[in-house]
Amino acid sequence: MDELSEHCDGNYAGYDDTDCLSTDSRGSMGFINHIREVHLIKTPNDDRMLMSVKIEGKTLTMEADSGSRYTLISANHFKSLQLPQTSISSTPVTLRSYTGHTFKPIGLARVNVQRANKKFTGDLYIVGFNTEPILGRQWLRELQIFPEPVQTISTSIPIPKNAHDAENALKEEFADIFKEDVGEVPNYKISLKFKEPVKPVFLKPRTVPFSLKPLVEAELNKLEAQGIITKTQFSEWGTPLVVIPKPNGDVRICADYKVTVNPQLMDSRYPIPIIDEIFSKMDGGKIFCTFDVHKAFLNLTVDKQSAAALALSTHLGTYQVNRLFFGIKVAPNEFQKFMDEMISDLPGVCAYFDDIVVKGQTLEECWANSRKLLERLRQFNLHLNPSKSKFFRQELTYLGHTISSRGLQKTRQKVEAILDAPKP
Repeated sequence: MDELSEHCDGNYAGYDDTDCLSTDSRGSMGFINHIREVHLIKTPNDDRMLMSVKIEGKTLTMEADSGSRYTLISANHFKSLQLPQTSISSTPVTLRSYTGHTFKPIGLARVNVQRANKKFTGDLYIVGFNTEPILGRQWLRELQIFPEPVQTISTSIPIPKNAHDAENALKEEFADIFKEDVGEVPNYKISLKFKEPVKPVFLKPRTVPFSLKPLVEAELNKLEAQGIITKTQFSEWGTPLVVIPKPNGDVRICADYKVTVNPQLMDSRYPIPIIDEIFSKMDGGKIFCTFDVHKAFLNLTVDKQSAAALALSTHLGTYQVNRLFFGIKVAPNEFQKFMDEMISDLPGVCAYFDDIVVKGQTLEECWANSRKLLERLRQFNLHLNPSKSKFFRQELTYLGHTISSRGLQKTRQKVEAILDAPKP
């Protein structure tokens, strides 16, 4: 257990040994390394629920915390148990404090646990700062101390009485999510798969219309400031820009990867959902919300080899692209794969690329499902376009169709040519 030595002195990031850790159970993605929310709060000593648990036959007093999914122990307390036969493995899990600081556990130990006549083998997360041992929900349930499922919606948050109040409550609670920022999904990288042999292609930059140059340069500078692109002095790859003017007077910068990278990429086999399947999952809903992920692809990081291959050739120089960029042929499949995994366990939620729909049979259910979605988006550092969000409607448009408690209908725009046709 020598690897614990450097972590056994002092506190972490200003937290002291009276801090109480609490992890949130949001999220379950098989291949994505989660960031788990960790709330560090002061708990009065006379208000704590302490109990003795045997770990590998050694008695340890722990604080029961039904708000924590995981059981945690400091490196100091773990060393005091003197368990030389217990191995410590690395863990991909990352913890994030209530204040936004992230840190990784030192390791994970699989240990034999006993209390009274209850025995099981459980995961024990070891952290590198001083805190009382925390007995989380997973262990509490195994010990049948709290046999009933823990409610995922805090009872301290009042349920809104009408759609207007529900919308305002979501916007207030998740104001950070409704801010148009480009996030970065933590601990998740996309690796583009190339056909062999790979032949780098560099094409000189295309001429940008003089009237659009200031807008293009401003957008490139913005992308660089956000860490989405990085200027490089040398690159074997270079793809010219495709500049698309937007109705609001801005520009969208894409890349013409069809002449450089796309022909050399292996196809992604991840299926894009059939729209009818999404609508079938909305069956039974009476209240609906829709949300749009801001700058969808740009939230996903690519690995170093992919970043080099996606380099942009511009009149300002060459930029390495650090995120999944517009124009990559596998980008839609990769983003859909990520979205499907992220929302897989959320009730009443479906996504078609960056367009998300939430249903509920009642306002309360739709509100609760929407809160769970927004909590998940916060966990993965994603943001929404507030102007494209629609809240708690009995009828709304999604993917060119109208959905309501009556079922699915074509929008008038889709059939107006037939409806407005003159009688023969």
